Amino acid sequence: MIRRAAPVVEPLDCRRLLSAPPKITAAVADNRGEVQITFSRFVQIESNAVRFFTAGTDGQIGTADDVRKTDVTFRLIRSRNRMVIDGDTPADAPYRVQLVSSRITSKADDVDNPITGRKRLDGEFTGALPTGDGRNGGDFHFIARPDTSSRPLARMTTTVGILDLRLRRDFAPVSVANFLSYANSGRYDGTFFNRAAPGFVLQAGALRVVGEAENSRVVQDVLDAPINQEPLAEGNSNRLGTVAFVRSGPQGLATNQFFFNLADNPGLDTADEFHNVVYNPFAELANDADRALISQIAGSSLENLQRNIRATIPGGLSEVPVRSPLSGQRFQPARDLFLIQRVAVRMSVEPVR
Repeated sequence: MIRRAAPVVEPLDCRRLLSAPPKITAAVADNRGEVQITFSRFVQIESNAVRFFTAGTDGQIGTADDVRKTDVTFRLIRSRNRMVIDGDTPADAPYRVQLVSSRITSKADDVDNPITGRKRLDGEFTGALPTGDGRNGGDFHFIARPDTSSRPLARMTTTVGILDLRLRRDFAPVSVANFLSYANSGRYDGTFFNRAAPGFVLQAGALRVVGEAENSRVVQDVLDAPINQEPLAEGNSNRLGTVAFVRSGPQGLATNQFFFNLADNPGLDTADEFHNVVYNPFAELANDADRALISQIAGSSLENLQRNIRATIPGGLSEVPVRSPLSGQRFQPARDLFLIQRVAVRMSVEPVR
């Protein structure tokens, strides 16, 4: 009989793992001042734990005249060990955030700490995550700067998850600038996915609902000047997962409404005798999870909401994806629609030197 050797690596006692000081495992900052921080374990956060700074009179962040904002708020999402900080900055303004270690500690009721007590955040940040040097204590301190590359990442937070969109300034600079004008001003916040054509496209960005149930109505925000068509860039195509603007009229003008391609749609790449329009995608979904989420929304029940909502755009609500069939229930926009809650561009996060 062959005897198996005993394992040479013993499993770590979970109590030993939990007794380590909390660290930061993820940090996402966007260009409108929202920061999402994920901790390695439950933490207790005291007042004045978050310090948020903007540039002072010299216009530079990370210098002696940085100005501390006093209207910053934060909330905890306990189920995800996550803190969401709302700094509410002008779009693309750089900022600096400091989490004070002595005010962020492991929770007092952690079962692993009956003797050692709470431990302070191990937050030293050198550019890589998780943070820390393995010792108790250390502030988390970073600067957020705009992504000036040709392919920045936009985060679209919806009621069913987050979509990451890779913007393509290299393919469609005019369209990207148009998209960012609406996103940076907050005009995409509160809009909803207003039309699904399964196997073809999913549309959003044009409409928001004001009010509830029978008092609700659809409105369209003030629009920027329409943009003209851009020539289809070499290597670009309406492939599955790409995003382009809805265009209309003989000149193919676009405003705020965009669509996700739910399949390869090469017919949208060229004009024909019936439609003098070329759709030049300006973004693409970043990964398979994003494509799965879009497919989930597009594959949901479709409802004709013309009678439920007083629409300002005739015929614009006949194929609206809803989170579950209404089946005679009173329509409740916040519950029934797939809402876009926030659109912002990710900033680069770097340590304070």
